[in-house]
Amino acid sequence: MSATLVLQSCPASETTGWLADCMQSVRGWAAQQGYSYRWLDDELFSILPDALQPADRITPVIASDLARLEWTRDLLRSAQAGQVIWFDADVLVFDPDHLSLPQGDSAVGREIWVQANNDGRLRSYKKVHNAALHFRADAMGRNSFLDFYADTARRLLTEHTGGGMPPQFIGPKLLTALHNVVQLPVWESVGMVSPALAEDLLGANNGALACYARKAAFPVAAANLCRSSVAQGALSVGQMQQLARLLMAGALSRPAGMVSKY
Repeated sequence: MSATLVLQSCPASETTGWLADCMQSVRGWAAQQGYSYRWLDDELFSILPDALQPADRITPVIASDLARLEWTRDLLRSAQAGQVIWFDADVLVFDPDHLSLPQGDSAVGREIWVQANNDGRLRSYKKVHNAALHFRADAMGRNSFLDFYADTARRLLTEHTGGGMPPQFIGPKLLTALHNVVQLPVWESVGMVSPALAEDLLGANNGALACYARKAAFPVAAANLCRSSVAQGALSVGQMQQLARLLMAGALSRPAGMVSKY
């Protein structure tokens, strides 16, 4: 069996500050596990046809969601890797000793999204995400779920000729819809930090961590910090840097109110 490969992508101009810390945490974990590591900049999009390149109709975020699948499929089929792990550039591995691969042939990440509703009350939504993906090849270099997911995503983007596709169109939205029907294998130890949860971890005392813990069945060892929170003005760069430090110190590994499964 070929080696395990950890794959990430980010424009070279953005690999600084807290985002660089996130990527270093992934590289460190890969090295600890004895896995190969590969980083792609805009080369990520080279695998896509002209019609699905980032442009007015398809944003870079959406194109990235498809490109990661096509790169993974190509790496498996060409036997360059026996299994591929994808991490978004803003995933921080803060408990590497407890981050191990799922047992099955494929897995998606766990999303417990905490936010305030219109009435101001916090609510948590248990979903799945594609900031962390794991695919293992069969004897023919294929993965049946990867093939289905990639082909479905490509078809949806090709047939959706109008604008207005949400950023999560073929990522968390599609995966959560599938998960609600067929219960996808989930990599429970790779979670996600919403702005409300980040603010509570940073000292806001807004109750988001307790809300999160009520839905969290497993402690997490890594999490997507959602750099879109900075772009949207929900969190500052300084807050993200502080959040990364707190997570590395164990702020989310085993939140109070949750029974540990380790």
